[in-house]
Amino acid sequence: MNSKLQELHKTLKSDVDLEFITLSDAIGRSTYERSAVLILLKSIKDIYGESIKPIVEFSTGNGLFIRMNGESEFDIEKDRQQDERSCG
Repeated sequence: MNSKLQELHKTLKSDVDLEFITLSDAIGRSTYERSAVLILLKSIKDIYGESIKPIVEFSTGNGLFIRMNGESEFDIEKDRQQDERSCG
């Protein structure tokens, strides 16, 4: 809004020039990536609770390196089978 980033919940109080940010903009990609990481971290917490502490350490090209610290043991096949049983 008038060359300044604003959240979408702001109320316009006068005429302004609006420019929408998209994934083709660097700030748009950055915002999208941050949101995706936060959703991933929330999902990990929902599945493993407090026993796992994921830490986003650094980016690797188009990906992220996330260290999973904690007490729980990861068994993707066992988790998948458990999910299938719970979904019926």
